[in-house]
Amino acid sequence: MEQKRSRTRKSPLLYPLREHDREHKSDFLKTIAVYLSLSGNLKESAAFLHIHTNTLLYRLNRIAEITGKSLKDTGYRTSIYLDILTEETRQLNQWFVEAQE
Repeated sequence: MEQKRSRTRKSPLLYPLREHDREHKSDFLKTIAVYLSLSGNLKESAAFLHIHTNTLLYRLNRIAEITGKSLKDTGYRTSIYLDILTEETRQLNQWFVEAQE
């Protein structure tokens, strides 16, 4: 049972963004996932998200306010990106298991 629980546990680093997105219908979790997956490239991230670069900068500043953490902190940036990748992998695994049933 402990193994099952650990596989479904949500990241505490992502919790504030997930809750904010849920309560305010924002896309901060998607924004940070895209931004980090594109190595912090503002222009490419904004283009991918179909938003202006200034809008992306606004969102990144809001993310820092909500989390109380700076994306300039390499350790935090790495940790949150690993949590995003872990959750994406869990979702893919869950989809695969359900497709096999």
